[in-house]
Amino acid sequence: MVTRPRKKEKANSFPWRFIFSSIFVIAALMLSKKIFPNQGSEDPSLRAVQLCRTQFDEWSQLDVSDDQFTATKLLGGTTHSIFRCDISKELEDRVKTKTVVLRVFRGADVSDRGEEARLQQFLGDRDLGVQILKDFGEGRIEEFLRGKTPSTPVFAGREQPEFGWAVARTFGRLHRFDETTEEMHGLDINKEPFLSYMDLWMKKAQAFDFQNQTWIRSSEYNRHKARVAKEIDVSNEKWNREVDWLNQFITSLHKDDPMVLSHNDLNGGNVLMEVQPNGDLSVEFIDYEYGGLNFRGFDLGNYFCEHFLDYSDPEWPHFFIVRKLFPQQDYMLKFIRHYLKANSPDATPSEGRVTRLYVKSVSSMLASHLLWSLWDIYQSTSDASGLGFLENAMTRMEEYHVHKSKLLDILKEETNEEEGDRVLRVVGAYDEKQNEIFLKKMTELHTLMTSQSREN
Repeated sequence: MVTRPRKKEKANSFPWRFIFSSIFVIAALMLSKKIFPNQGSEDPSLRAVQLCRTQFDEWSQLDVSDDQFTATKLLGGTTHSIFRCDISKELEDRVKTKTVVLRVFRGADVSDRGEEARLQQFLGDRDLGVQILKDFGEGRIEEFLRGKTPSTPVFAGREQPEFGWAVARTFGRLHRFDETTEEMHGLDINKEPFLSYMDLWMKKAQAFDFQNQTWIRSSEYNRHKARVAKEIDVSNEKWNREVDWLNQFITSLHKDDPMVLSHNDLNGGNVLMEVQPNGDLSVEFIDYEYGGLNFRGFDLGNYFCEHFLDYSDPEWPHFFIVRKLFPQQDYMLKFIRHYLKANSPDATPSEGRVTRLYVKSVSSMLASHLLWSLWDIYQSTSDASGLGFLENAMTRMEEYHVHKSKLLDILKEETNEEEGDRVLRVVGAYDEKQNEIFLKKMTELHTLMTSQSREN
């Protein structure tokens, strides 16, 4: 074999090879921080301090250095980062507000931030939400509420059951504001039901071509995204039909109900709990990013769905299902009784009314699964870090199909009518014996979902 003699480098040649290779490594590291969601990045606390002291009017008047403030990142928020910002003790006498909460938005923007701010201010004025101190393009500064977010077992009602009853009463107060309430007429928010987002998010998810995006080929993580998206395949016409069917099903189920002011996304990170001096447990709903008018059955059904979804896993994809936490029938019925008493304090809810709302809530869990699956798919098109959006979408779609199949089987045994009319007949006026038989049959759904839900 003949080999070419290596060309000798000049002793004083400029190290171009080293410089180019260094530039390549630096560029690769910068790119990886954008496309890999779990890689380290600079501590964002300093940026949070700067935002709070420049955007919050009360603090911006102080001629002091940044080290007079601290910012602590809080848990929660899949489309925004949350910080608690405090002023130093040395400056406390110079300000009225010593602690605030900062939200910094990120991810695919699917909500109207202006509408959210108007709604939250409306609720804050009525002791149903936090007060907004400053709203700006990159985020929002809110009043700080004392309390803590519940653990998954507490949120699911398996520990401290009084937490669930407090949530039920807060829902009841919130849902007193419906589309016919005079106070709602002047509130400038979208009056369409929240379920209309299913069509919007389906179109957004379908418009994004996962398979042909150049950024997908830039990392193994994004190639994984493409593979998972292919398994979900929302471009398939069957998903359009599924969304149409579900919209008709849920709408017909609530055809005689007014739309109420709803949170629509009450999970463990969106509620604060605190024990009062008299020993009572109080709760406060926060983060009305997706709040608006909706059917009460969806708001309650969505809350029940969140019982068995745990987002505290530090490992990717940062969530898992806890099968034993799927809400049991007795708990749901008791929750609804607390809810109805708070919603209509002057009326004692009949067992027929409790059962009807129970069926609407259990049925609306389908809408929660499908709607947030589509949201997950759309969120996965952004470079937002955090939750494994596509993995969560797949999980919730699996839950949707198991839940739907068993629910419709039970309803079909009650009546031979078409799917859209089955629930209406089931939730009609029942005598005590029929009510008991039906509820006993519905326990099969709870048993099935407990066994089918995956627990890691």
